[in-house]
Amino acid sequence: AFSGTDVTATELFAQRVAQAMDRLLLRGGDSTRADVTLDAARLLDQLRILPEELAAAVTVAEVGEIALTRVQALTGAERANIVLAGDGRVEVHRQHGYRGDWSRLWTTDELEDSGPLGDSLHTGDVVAVSGRAEILDRYPELEDMLQPPTATLLSVPLLSAGGVIGAIAVSFDTERVFDGDLLQILRAVGIQVGGALDRAHLYDREHATADHLRALVRARPAIPAPGIEVGVGHRPHDDIGGDWHLVEPLPDGSIAVILGDVVGHGLAAAAAVSQLRIAARALLGAGVPLASMPEHLHRLLDDLPDDARYGTVVAARLSADRASLRLVCVGHPPPILVRRGRSQPLDVVPLPPLSEHLPGWTADATLCR
Repeated sequence: AFSGTDVTATELFAQRVAQAMDRLLLRGGDSTRADVTLDAARLLDQLRILPEELAAAVTVAEVGEIALTRVQALTGAERANIVLAGDGRVEVHRQHGYRGDWSRLWTTDELEDSGPLGDSLHTGDVVAVSGRAEILDRYPELEDMLQPPTATLLSVPLLSAGGVIGAIAVSFDTERVFDGDLLQILRAVGIQVGGALDRAHLYDREHATADHLRALVRARPAIPAPGIEVGVGHRPHDDIGGDWHLVEPLPDGSIAVILGDVVGHGLAAAAAVSQLRIAARALLGAGVPLASMPEHLHRLLDDLPDDARYGTVVAARLSADRASLRLVCVGHPPPILVRRGRSQPLDVVPLPPLSEHLPGWTADATLCR
């Protein structure tokens, strides 16, 4: 789906491209122009597809591949690469048409300071140089890097609200003369791609955090003691839910088992889950009685954002001799005991969810044998 930002960027992109295309089409019969400026049908086809594809892309990898493919198709270049800048680094993100790994030829400093690509990163301008002699005259540092028979270089800056965040560099085996209006179209493409990359970077960062939190929540607990088996299943409504669990052996030989749920989904719920698990483990390590556990977790929930301040928990402690189980059930469905092929809910005192507890509230643990 298009966001408001996507729609605005697409409208501006369309305006810039339409103006430049009108001028190109008016000059379409001029045979002295380079063929890269005359194939209006190819330009229109590629420019029609680009905004839709970028709006549908969600990751940096997807945006990079779309941008590289479309710019290469727009220009008819034999080779293309996309370079991304950020966190003090400049690196080749993807490449098309090069022999071997072209990125290994360049250090960060060389990428940032060499050729048309370096100029685009520094100035934010589209840079085109035609003719091998002209290229080496302007950029002698490229002599050992230029793959023959490269005869023309073109670099398109990728621009976002924060400035230049990368560039797409393409190269041709023949000399090309670029029309100023085509360069204007390519600059508009760079702005469109830069906005899509900004959005994709945010998505990638959020999902990297979510992956880390998800791994913590879904981690399979270690076998707490000989003769004990632990199985875990997790089926959230969407990718990240508010369910959590903890299985912890205690110094006296007993085993603590805690299941919990925080309202909501996504990063807010996952962050709350992570904090609750850490707090529960610390409380167990400090010897906090089972009956006092919900009150401590309730206080922690009070400090969380409003959309994660409602939760349930069932905390159980299996005795060292495995003969009895003490448990507290706070707003959570009662555990189910499976024995000799039969299952039944344990008879526990139902208590309200964590968010409804009053300060100083303490539960009584139910004993099951």
